Amino acid sequence: VLLDGAKFPRPKPCAGWISMAGMEMLAGLGLATDKLLGQPIEQVTFCSSDLSRTAQPDIKQPLGHLIDRRTFDAALIAAARKNGAEFKDRHVVTHIQPMENGVEVHCHDRKPMLARLLVIATGVSRQLIEQAGIQMYGDAEPVWTAHIDEEKPKATRSQSAKVYIIVDAMPGNGFCLAVERDDRISLTLNGRGEPQQLTQKLMEFARELARTEKLSADLTEVAATATCMPTFPFTALEVDSHVGKHTLVIGDAGGFHAAASHEGIYPAMWSAEIAARVIHNARESEYAQDALMTFDTEWRLEMAEFLRPPNTDLQLLLPLIFTNQPMADR
Repeated sequence: VLLDGAKFPRPKPCAGWISMAGMEMLAGLGLATDKLLGQPIEQVTFCSSDLSRTAQPDIKQPLGHLIDRRTFDAALIAAARKNGAEFKDRHVVTHIQPMENGVEVHCHDRKPMLARLLVIATGVSRQLIEQAGIQMYGDAEPVWTAHIDEEKPKATRSQSAKVYIIVDAMPGNGFCLAVERDDRISLTLNGRGEPQQLTQKLMEFARELARTEKLSADLTEVAATATCMPTFPFTALEVDSHVGKHTLVIGDAGGFHAAASHEGIYPAMWSAEIAARVIHNARESEYAQDALMTFDTEWRLEMAEFLRPPNTDLQLLLPLIFTNQPMADR
């Protein structure tokens, strides 16, 4: 059973893209990727924080594809249903209670449900994780994301896709991802600071990206109403365990994202794939909890290299991408 608090299909504030590795995983699940994927990412432009300098890495093949999360998520749900899962939207989980033989799940205005095993994939929400008795992280300074996504007028639509990455977007940290697809423009700013600071900075980038004709529309006014969301300031590698009593934590909730690129969809799905194998073994095992505990070892063996930050000082190297082509390519 899949539970989600939202009513589906639902809009998702997300700069949606999936890498080539993620596409291979989708194909392995038997999904028709040609119907899920938007335009290929064939060119990326790096910009300095004041947009005065740019660099284009030499890309030999597409890095991945842009996706629309409403379409993408709906397809994943349809695939899950086809394979026997029951999906319940508008089920807001308010409390979980680990018990001897499973986990009791309480939803707002609904009868409690008893699950033998539970997977928590709640994104940035920490409430249920703590109820499961799992300590994910301390009181680190939060990282925020400001996001806007706007449909383009039909007269300005094209078949090309532009991706701009503004490095060092906030003072001393963060990046801004500007994406123009055939029918939409999205801006996403990640960084440390108060939400109003990110909103103000996003407005500045929206204005300058239009003024310098990098984007075809000025979204300054739209940026003033940006959605601001907290994101986790840690990666899965910093967490001691993702296993509670009859419970596993995966995806963004567990810090499964690439430290350098902030890629999230593929590592979230990857952690879920490993969790599925572990859960299958746990259901077959006489000692289910012992089998669940192997998740911590399994994902580290497979995913650690992908998740860990590069063994370099990025703040020192980032300026070099504007003067050193091999560095931009790397």
